[in-house]
Amino acid sequence: MPRIFWQIAKEKGPKQRQFFLFNDILVYGNILIAKKRYNKQNLIDLASCCIEDLVDDTQVRNGWLIRTPLKSFAVYAATATEKKEWMMHMQRSVHDLRIKNFVKRVARV
Repeated sequence: MPRIFWQIAKEKGPKQRQFFLFNDILVYGNILIAKKRYNKQNLIDLASCCIEDLVDDTQVRNGWLIRTPLKSFAVYAATATEKKEWMMHMQRSVHDLRIKNFVKRVARV
């Protein structure tokens, strides 16, 4: 499920990033050639990830916060619908992965 969003981190300004959502990880990176080549790809383990809604203000809209133990940053979609869909898919993936990991731990006991 690839999509281009704006990433805004506290220490850096807004940058366009390509995001790919999988069942257990979120991959994002710089766009070199549209839909063909990316670099500086980063991986986020969804099991350790939290997703928080950001309220729209006069300067930015359609955003949410991605929190991990090592890094947190805001992501902004082009539309409210795109934001809603991605937040829903990410939250579902995080939830499903945590349940799966819990069941594995219980089965080992």
